[in-house]
Amino acid sequence: LISDLMREKLIRDLTGEVPHQLCILVDDLVETDDTMHVTGRILVERNSQIGILLGHKGHRLTKVRKLTEEEVGAIYEKKVKLDFRVKAERKWDQNFWIMRQLGYT
Repeated sequence: LISDLMREKLIRDLTGEVPHQLCILVDDLVETDDTMHVTGRILVERNSQIGILLGHKGHRLTKVRKLTEEEVGAIYEKKVKLDFRVKAERKWDQNFWIMRQLGYT
């Protein structure tokens, strides 16, 4: 759910600047009574797409992160902290292990 919400917000904000071939992986989720801390990776195909995804001084990713934290927080009624890193991974869509993490194999 978290990765889908974040991906939706990124695609809406990018409006054609980056191919929609981006992947969001949740690596770790730590939940307590009133907080949820999520770490993960955002994968793109090329290094040149990292800057587009981050935006000027990281503002785009920060905006999307905040919007996603608010929405997930409202759903789970908890304070949510998202920590995602952007990484270029060539042909990630052909990598068995990544596809397995996404639940496609």
